[in-house]
Amino acid sequence: MAIAFNLSGAATLNDVDQQARPADVLSRIAHRKINRVDELLPWNCIAE
Repeated sequence: MAIAFNLSGAATLNDVDQQARPADVLSRIAHRKINRVDELLPWNCIAE
């Protein structure tokens, strides 16, 4: 639960849609190199 609350809080602070974000991350994570995963963090997310 602590992880879920932490992710939810980070998304709220960064004005990220909490329902669309997991779908977006799951669709893009398979095409990322391991050293570029940090681009998927909430504070690096670009609102589309």
